[in-house]
Amino acid sequence: MSVAPHNIPERRPRARSRFAVAVSFAFALCRCGGSGSSGAAASGTSTGSDQGSGSGAADEGGIIFASLPSSSASDDASDASDNSSDASGDSSDVALDTFVCDPTLTPKDDPCIINDAYAVFVAAPVSADGGAGGSDVTGLGTMAMPFATIGKALQNLSGKSRVYVCGGTYVEAVTVDTTHVASLYGGLTCASGPGGLTWRYEGAVAQVRPAAAGQPALSVSAAADPVAIEDMGFESPAAQSQDSSGAGLSSIAAWVQGSTVSFSRVVLTAGNAADGANGTTQVNYDPSATTAPGPRSATNANSQTCPPGAMSPPADESVGGEGAVGSAQGMPGTSDPATGGVAPRDGQGGLGEQGDYAAPGDDGADGNVRSPGMAAGTLGTLTDTGWAPAPGGDGAPGAPGQGGGGGGRLGIPPNLTTYYFGGAGGTGGCGGGGGGGGKGGGASVALFSVSSTVTLTACQLTSNQPGAGGNGAPGAPGQAGSPGSQVLYAGSGGMGGNGAGGSGGAGGTGGMSAGIIYRGSEPIRDATTLISLGQGSGAGAPGMGGAGGTGGSNTSGTAPSASAGAPGLPGAYFAAHDIDAP
Repeated sequence: MSVAPHNIPERRPRARSRFAVAVSFAFALCRCGGSGSSGAAASGTSTGSDQGSGSGAADEGGIIFASLPSSSASDDASDASDNSSDASGDSSDVALDTFVCDPTLTPKDDPCIINDAYAVFVAAPVSADGGAGGSDVTGLGTMAMPFATIGKALQNLSGKSRVYVCGGTYVEAVTVDTTHVASLYGGLTCASGPGGLTWRYEGAVAQVRPAAAGQPALSVSAAADPVAIEDMGFESPAAQSQDSSGAGLSSIAAWVQGSTVSFSRVVLTAGNAADGANGTTQVNYDPSATTAPGPRSATNANSQTCPPGAMSPPADESVGGEGAVGSAQGMPGTSDPATGGVAPRDGQGGLGEQGDYAAPGDDGADGNVRSPGMAAGTLGTLTDTGWAPAPGGDGAPGAPGQGGGGGGRLGIPPNLTTYYFGGAGGTGGCGGGGGGGGKGGGASVALFSVSSTVTLTACQLTSNQPGAGGNGAPGAPGQAGSPGSQVLYAGSGGMGGNGAGGSGGAGGTGGMSAGIIYRGSEPIRDATTLISLGQGSGAGAPGMGGAGGTGGSNTSGTAPSASAGAPGLPGAYFAAHDIDAP
């Protein structure tokens, strides 16, 4: 970097030589000043406290001029004479141009930018790996008293737009958002010396490693200004559990949403992701009640409501037919949804007063099976706030059996004005609960870019093993229909139909492993940016489909068994992938 020429007045040879030595010595020691006012004119003599310390005024962005000691009293006198003669000359002769530090430079470009005037400083605490003694309690964010965490620095920017991070390990997740916007610069060392911490750029990567999984190591969201990140490493830990829905947690090194970010010499490493949870079998009736409830009394039928399943809202229902009382024929049994049957298993009420005979009610029809769980068609859903791996579809519960028909009545001789009442039909059984779909496996992704402009220069992106999809749960067996009331002389109630077995759930989607997943503009990366798969196969295994449940069974027959759920969608490995691509 060049320095503007200086206008130096003529002096006696010895004084001029000493001044030239002083300027050269100062320029070699430090091209930048401290945090004083910039633009002050430099003179060949020291003033104030500088005379005692042997250094000239330290103007921000200016040259530090060192004053050499006199060799003798006569020399000092001679210098004083020189100064006197200089003062009588043109004042423009003694004004020296000052060096101004370019605030657009980075610590890698020029050491003058490593200054309290330009950034908030962070050094890991002594207890951390590579810690140099930063503190979030006593620190001020200065070179001499840095903060201990990047998060603390972002919360205390004081109008500055940069955070300088000393090499070391930072156990935190870093978030740059609308109200905490700053560029992050690592590559710095801050060794402790006699005068305090000495900050230099040496290319040492500052490592950010959160302690817990479940959130990115770096998040940049809706940043109003462009953000630069240099000489940093962000590593997300391996995930080992699931979220509240059962989906496997992902391991994401960096998440960028609605922002403009440039990465230079940054290492992004995603850890292994967690497997999705297996599906669970839905409960569609009390498992201890393997047979539907019988009639409430000889003529008074019963009903039951089966809890709604994944594909059967509102709740399923089965009702037995009432035994004939006011009319000769018994009432038919019903179910919701209705199921069609063929005599003698159609749930029709029995005819009464057939001479000396009354017919029993027909048995109810068995319930029908419903659809098994289907595999997801996509790997998951990307939103502005996160990634949700796709679960397998739930298997539907079996449909309930139809209630048995009520028996017909029979008149009592000789006048036939009193009757033997028909018996109540049995209640149809509930269908077996469907098998829940397996949950999706978590993703291992180095960089998610959502509606953002991202550039990568000389970066390394590594993903690892994604999670496997959870297995679909099997369907539950159907419930048996209950017998109808058995009565003397008149027609008895028919038996309730059996509930069908529940269908199996589909397997969950296998997780994906990727260097870059994006929506919107594809991140631009140069030829020196490397994307690789670490320890892993590159694609999460799909979950297996659950088996179908067996149909309920009683003396009238057996309801159909359900189908198994489909296997889940396999995961995938991508170097870079548009999540909206087919």
